[in-house]
Amino acid sequence: MRSREQKAHLHHGAKPGFITTYTRPVDIKKLAFIHRHLANAGARKVLELGCGTGPIAMSLVAQNYQVKAVDVSPQAVEIARAHGVDAQVGDAATFNHGAPYDAVILADVLAEVLIPERLLTNAAINLRLGGLLLLSTPNGYGWYEVNQNHLNPKAYLRRNNTIRRLLGLEPYVRRDGTRNQWLTRARVLSMAKAASFELIDQRNSDFISGSPRDIQLADKLPSWAVSGWYFALRRVSDASKSETQTR
Repeated sequence: MRSREQKAHLHHGAKPGFITTYTRPVDIKKLAFIHRHLANAGARKVLELGCGTGPIAMSLVAQNYQVKAVDVSPQAVEIARAHGVDAQVGDAATFNHGAPYDAVILADVLAEVLIPERLLTNAAINLRLGGLLLLSTPNGYGWYEVNQNHLNPKAYLRRNNTIRRLLGLEPYVRRDGTRNQWLTRARVLSMAKAASFELIDQRNSDFISGSPRDIQLADKLPSWAVSGWYFALRRVSDASKSETQTR
């Protein structure tokens, strides 16, 4: 018998048979977006850069996609492997084994790195011409980020080195794996274009809570008002030029 985490989720248009550790409706919505575009593109060979513990990759493996997954965390990779994912420890900005792929997934990692352009360039390098990039990222100025970061005194104090020094704490140092970017839709699309991608489709994620009603409301709101986005993009030109530009 499957555990409760492994049962298929049927929320917000997800098809029966999705096996994932995701439980939040907003994450199931993201999963449905990914599966829909992979199916529409006829993609079979998929690379996930920054896979975490593998909730997306395991759902693809269960539907017989050929999946390779990479994450910088050995602990996360170990969990992903336990879910049947071909995962390995590696740098999402430089990994290029097994290319070309039909599709690359970058789920909620752009905002966690110091140089997001490197991730997009590497995604293009790993894709065949015409290949699919599926990208999700928080709105750096959406409701959630405003409350959790911009207007949150604790978040401000945690990053303020003058105050940390007065309290005798170690300096705050920006590093990959923590929130480093507060992205706008315009910046995401500008970086993607520079990395040889064109936009195919976009969908809003959620407004505030990620609940079933909340994610439906997000679909009716302008993109600037929501807490995040899902993008489907196509590689349209030679990625080697973008690689040279970001070095």
